[in-house]
Amino acid sequence: ELLKIADKNITSIEVTRPRKDGGRDAIGQYKLQIGQGGILIDFAVEAKNLSTCEILQDQGLRERCLVTVAASMQDLSICDKLKIVALRGLCYGAVGSIKQDIAICEKLQNATIKEQCLSGAAAGTGDITICSRLEIKEYRNNCYRLIGAKQGNLNACEMISDDRVKEQCYAVAVSVIKDIGLCDQLTFVEEKDI
Repeated sequence: ELLKIADKNITSIEVTRPRKDGGRDAIGQYKLQIGQGGILIDFAVEAKNLSTCEILQDQGLRERCLVTVAASMQDLSICDKLKIVALRGLCYGAVGSIKQDIAICEKLQNATIKEQCLSGAAAGTGDITICSRLEIKEYRNNCYRLIGAKQGNLNACEMISDDRVKEQCYAVAVSVIKDIGLCDQLTFVEEKDI
């Protein structure tokens, strides 16, 4: 998902199974604009290999690649080397979220990246109080949903202001805590079927 945020020309990406041999970490398709049209090309990402990024001639592509490596390696020193300020912030946000380090997230200037970082950190730690500090409603709701679904925390689901997202949270949380009786409380039919 970080790659899609960093580059809107990525049309699809699929994470591959983990490997210890340095194999591909993701595959996807990238849209190259050519005149009025474009073509799709396949690509692969090896998330922990700096040399893969260093061979890229285009600075933007190289730095987007480095954001992915930094996030994968949880290494802020890679973020420090980025020259494109927006990507540096995205990099810090990705590393902060993955490391579940609230202090890193709090230092971010871009409100959207900061809230994404805090939401990811909260979901990882299960700290519901972080969600309540988020100002952007969608990120706040998503934060509660992630915690509710991951931990089966119905209190987190209850905090969601969007009814559809709340129902999705309850549906997954109910399956986590394995209490099928709670399914009768769901109002959307498709959520009951989960």
